[in-house]
Parts: sequence; structure tokens; C-alpha cells
Amino acid sequence: MARYRLDWFYHQEQAALTEIMRHCFGFATVIIGQALSSPESIPTQRHFYVQESQGQGEADAYAAYDQLPFAPESVDVLMMHHLADHVQNMDVLLEEAKMILRHDGHLIITGINPWHRMARRLWHQQSNCFGHKKGQIQSIETITKKLRQAGFEPKLTRRYGAHAYKAHSKWWQKLANASFRLMPWRFLGYSIAACKQVHPLDPIKPKWQKSRTIPEASTSYERRKCDGKN
Repeated sequence: MARYRLDWFYHQEQAALTEIMRHCFGFATVIIGQALSSPESIPTQRHFYVQESQGQGEADAYAAYDQLPFAPESVDVLMMHHLADHVQNMDVLLEEAKMILRHDGHLIITGINPWHRMARRLWHQQSNCFGHKKGQIQSIETITKKLRQAGFEPKLTRRYGAHAYKAHSKWWQKLANASFRLMPWRFLGYSIAACKQVHPLDPIKPKWQKSRTIPEASTSYERRKCDGKN
């Protein structure tokens, strides 16, 4: 029974990612972490899989997740597919993501709800795919807080459970989302789409640039004396 529920979970996760990816535009998408079951849902022209080791499956490149082989500001969409729960330092990954993403680029993170009764089962199943049991399950509130601290602004958040429902039924989706908010232990996974924020720097006007009249002085001592009087 648990296997069928996990199949339902991945089906709902794919539906949520398809909805989120409609709001992401660009040329290249980089996927790190667990492989997608349906990569055709990616709207960008090209997508690259990056794995940490060859034992995790086929990939376009193999590199450490905190040292991705991409130039700064060269990626339009970066997806961390179930990676947040299997790394020891999420802050380092967010800094790497901020470096390679373009201005207004999108970062998509999928994770597990730690309060669901099937969370540990799903985490162990994913650990076998990664080949290690590092990290810990992080809640959606923790990931959202870390995103804002790293300079990302969450735009879309989707929660989904491990039960069968009609994906095209809008009233059922609204009812499920309302129940997930009121009862957080009911949803098993989540997907967050965040946008990279680049805040402009406001130059600080030094005191000596303020509009005022300073009489001509021949020596530096006289200039400092006149500046002190004004």
C-alpha cells in the first residue's frame, strides 16, 4: 500500500512542477539532485542533468553540487529536485545557485514535509538513489527563510500529499490546499519557485560632497579649518 501511495505522491509532484514551470522562461535549465520522471515538462529549450557521482545514474555532467560547472549568471532556471533534504549545508548551495543564475532567474526546490508519517520512508528511499544518508528533512518554513536570507523571493508554493485525486478537478485542489494549510501533517511534499533578487546599491553621499560653499584656502590646515566651520 505504501508503494502505491508513493506513486500517487510522485504523480502529484509532477503535476505541481508542470504548473510551476509554466511561469519560468529562458533558454537553459539545470537539474541537480534526483532525476525527473517526466523531463518533457520543462519549457526551456535545453536542460542539463548534473549528478555528484556516476553511481546516481546518467547525467550530462558530474560535479560537486557546490561547484557547478557553469559560468556566473549563465543559467535561467535551476531545479534542486529533492536535494535540500540530502545535503549538510544548504546555505552553500544557495550561494552557488545565486552565482550561476541570471538576474530574475528562477530557483525551484522540492522537499519532504517532516511532519508526515511517511516522511522517513520517503527520505530513506531517496537516500538509496543518492548513495548516502546525509542531511535531514527540512520543513517548508525553514527553506523559505533560507531563501530570503540568500537573496531569493519565493513566488509560488505548492503542497501535495500521497493520496489519489483527480488532477483536473479544481475544487478538489482548492479543498486539498486548504486542508494542508490547516493541518500541516497531511501533505507529504512541497515545491517552491523563487526568483533571484538583485537589489540596487544606493550610493551614500559623503559629507564633503554636500552642497555648501568653502572659501579658497592655500594650505591643507586652512581647508580643514574652513570645513570644520561649515
